[in-house]
Amino acid sequence: MTTVINTNLASLFAQNSLSNAQNNLATSVQRLSSGLRINSAKDDAAGLAIAQNMQSQINGTNQSINNLSDATNLLQTADSSLSTIQDMLLKMKQLAVQGYDGSLNSTQKADIVTQMQDLNNEINATAQRTQFNGINLLTSGSSIDAVNSDLKTGATLVNTQVAVLGATALQGLGYYSTAGSAVPANLGDSASTGIGAVNSTFKINIDPTMQNQTPGNYTLTSNGANLTLTGTINGLSSSQTVVVGNVDGGNQGGPGVTNFHQNLNFSNFGINIDTYSTVSAGTVEQGQTLATALVAKGTNSGVSTIQVAGQTGTISDVRLSGTAPGTYSMTYDNLGAIGSVGLPTSLATGATTVAGNTAYVTVSDSTASSTGAGGSLTATLDGSGNITALTAGPNGGSLYKAGDVLSTLVAGATATTTATDTITIGSTLTVGQTLSIGGLTVTATGGTATIASITTALQTGATSGNAAITGTLAAGYTATTSGAGNVLLTYTANKVGSAIQLGGTNPTAASHVYTGTFGFANALSGMNVATLGAQSTATNLLTLSGTVNGVATKQSVQLQTNNANNTETINFASFGVSFDVKSNQTQQANDIGFALANLNSASSTYGTTSNYVPGQIVVGQGNNSNLQFQSGANSSAFIGINTLNVQTGTTGSTAGTSGAMMAMGTDITGMNATGSATGTLGAMTSNNTISDWQTAFQNAAAAVDKAVDYISTQRATYGSQMNRLSYISTNLTTQSTNLQTSKSSITDTNFASETANLTKGQIMQQAATAMLAQANQMPNVILSLLK
Repeated sequence: MTTVINTNLASLFAQNSLSNAQNNLATSVQRLSSGLRINSAKDDAAGLAIAQNMQSQINGTNQSINNLSDATNLLQTADSSLSTIQDMLLKMKQLAVQGYDGSLNSTQKADIVTQMQDLNNEINATAQRTQFNGINLLTSGSSIDAVNSDLKTGATLVNTQVAVLGATALQGLGYYSTAGSAVPANLGDSASTGIGAVNSTFKINIDPTMQNQTPGNYTLTSNGANLTLTGTINGLSSSQTVVVGNVDGGNQGGPGVTNFHQNLNFSNFGINIDTYSTVSAGTVEQGQTLATALVAKGTNSGVSTIQVAGQTGTISDVRLSGTAPGTYSMTYDNLGAIGSVGLPTSLATGATTVAGNTAYVTVSDSTASSTGAGGSLTATLDGSGNITALTAGPNGGSLYKAGDVLSTLVAGATATTTATDTITIGSTLTVGQTLSIGGLTVTATGGTATIASITTALQTGATSGNAAITGTLAAGYTATTSGAGNVLLTYTANKVGSAIQLGGTNPTAASHVYTGTFGFANALSGMNVATLGAQSTATNLLTLSGTVNGVATKQSVQLQTNNANNTETINFASFGVSFDVKSNQTQQANDIGFALANLNSASSTYGTTSNYVPGQIVVGQGNNSNLQFQSGANSSAFIGINTLNVQTGTTGSTAGTSGAMMAMGTDITGMNATGSATGTLGAMTSNNTISDWQTAFQNAAAAVDKAVDYISTQRATYGSQMNRLSYISTNLTTQSTNLQTSKSSITDTNFASETANLTKGQIMQQAATAMLAQANQMPNVILSLLK
């Protein structure tokens, strides 16, 4: 090695070693003092990225654990109030059973009703004050507007009205009742003992509270004074026997009784038979005679029957989940030709005489969303010219849907000739085609003429000069010459809603050449397509439309056929609206769709204002009922908890959403949604009979039982959710522990290893310092050479 002074390589090597030893020692000191292996990105760039992602997951998981603790506390708050409400319901059940005690008088029973009503009020008060951090738990959420909404829990879907069949004698006892034969329903019975005679009549009534379940065929039999009705109700075979009492004219305190009344109530079926007997004084008719007479009256082919027609369904439950307040409309988009049309009751019909005539109308659709076109209807007129019915034809058109609102143009056929062509506005006459109208023959001579207006140019056959029309024109016609041999014949009696009379004396010319147009412009509006013919059954789409958070939204669901006593759930998830349709009898998809889209279309206000739309779902203001609690580190991991509305009212501040709770409240208060008494427990007075009171308490007990079941179900749901939250919390705690362990292995200082590094660093620093001192002395050797 060369001996030099200016460059001391040994010193440089020693300096580098000392610098490295100092850096390593500083790193060890930093790690040991901070407890972290990674104090900056340079320590471990990849490890830092991994550790920070883990820390994000750890933070989210730990906060989720806290959120779930809040959710558990919220559920426990709701459940404690539900427990209180359930205790009140159980007390109400005890009171209802107590009220059935025959030893109590009307005043005492009224006191029981008052106590039940107070408990009902307290249920609503408890629900209203149950809150968690300002959130209503038992009254919160958007709710159905029970006054303005067409769709609501308990709403009835009617395809065929419920009624006792009475059109023909083949339909048993009903034929002789008020719904059937015009002949008085006289049983023709007579007294079995005493003097004089007993003459009885009867009528059959359907219990309005059970009418949707009642349709079916029932067999009536008697055994002595026992009268038994057998049949199927709510899908179950059942029978019920009532005892027919004696008809006694002697125990009524007078010389004979008129309209001795008995009510034979088959309450299991919702069928009542009322008998009215005229009894001579001193006359007694045994109950078995009356029972035998009833069975005999309804017997056909050896079987006595009561037949009740009807096809209905019920909205059994409406559920909202985060539904924005607003008004939404249901439409049924099954398309096809017109099958039948409903005539609005407010239509001003007929003012002229067209006895025995038939008017033909062409239909156009006034509903902007419909693609229906080309349909025509036949209007049947009475002797005064009033339209009495509308039937599809001769052309039903296409692409109409049930519920479309129609406007029409009416054309009249002749009242004086039998060989008459139908005039349809919008149709055409071709060359050689002839129409006979009121004795006036009209022939197309060239091209095609469209029948569109009321003004007609007539020509007597002359090719030049003004034609003369002799004779007397029919009422409402005027005639003027228009040059070139044409006579302009105009009908001026243009009354909206009236039929057109084309009779009377017409021009006497034998032939009139058609050179213009002919037609009538009498508009009828407000008719709606009731059913479709030749319909497309492959679609069956029920569509809900409305605005959600400022965005026009539409969703369609496909309906299915629903068998009797089955429930079909219809879910419009885009709106947060779902509801159940329970079919009391088998309903085709088309039956359900039409009934939903036309809820309240039979109302007297239907079609009278531009704002009225059938099939509306009106949602009132409320808090979001679907509370979300994150149940993991990712934003997509959450658990939803629905708050409830367990109030028992149908309108106002106590309006609920549960059918069971509202039905119980209605029964206890005795008021329905319109504020009128309905014969429920709350409507009972001292004037009611013991039987009335017992029936009312029975109904109340049944309603309370359903409310108890509902609250039990909700408590079970909340209980299962609390258990679920507990498991989720345990799982998240384990995840957090594992994640922190993994992150620790990446970022935390291994003290055993790092203290060894520290000792090594200290020794290396001391060694490097000593060697640097030695290296710095090495150039002194050169001085000895210079001596």
